[in-house]
Amino acid sequence: MRNQIAIAASSILALAATPAMAGGDWENTLNAQIQGPLTIGTVSLTAEMEETAQNVGPDDVQDLLADLRSDAEQSLGKAGLLGSGPSAVTVNLYLADAEPNRPTHWQLSGKGVFGDSDDPRARVSQSNSLSLQSIALGGVEVTAEFVDQTGASLGTVTYDYEENTLEDVKGYATWTTANRGIERFARKLPGKLTPTS
Repeated sequence: MRNQIAIAASSILALAATPAMAGGDWENTLNAQIQGPLTIGTVSLTAEMEETAQNVGPDDVQDLLADLRSDAEQSLGKAGLLGSGPSAVTVNLYLADAEPNRPTHWQLSGKGVFGDSDDPRARVSQSNSLSLQSIALGGVEVTAEFVDQTGASLGTVTYDYEENTLEDVKGYATWTTANRGIERFARKLPGKLTPTS
């Protein structure tokens, strides 16, 4: 009986010590089944992300947009959904949010704000004490909007991916979580093209 109690207690402790895994949430507003061939249209920032872009730096944002386009082209092409010419449906990709795990060069130079703080006093003190060892949760939100030939929206598929604890990001590079989220979004997008109820 003692052994069973000890085993049960150690199992509970092991579960409690297991770090929370990063998670992603999907939102699907499609009003019709999306079928290929598709054309990738614009790959851009949402209005909200324009503000965040000022904090992380234009070069980093352009790199994330290039990764988003490349990963989506590869995934949709591999699934046989990407056409080579004009298509009945265009998919526009939007970077809605992106937060780094470590400060960008832009932030380290004092031009941007690292972390999630709306207090201007905290922003000043953060920028003065930033280093490459500074860490944050990081994350990304990406949206694919599907548009027919008339310009009418057929709906969107959105993926929001972030880390849950700082313990999980200690060995990460600047954009590890965001890059992982973009890759997962692109890889799973072909399987998300059916309306959900």
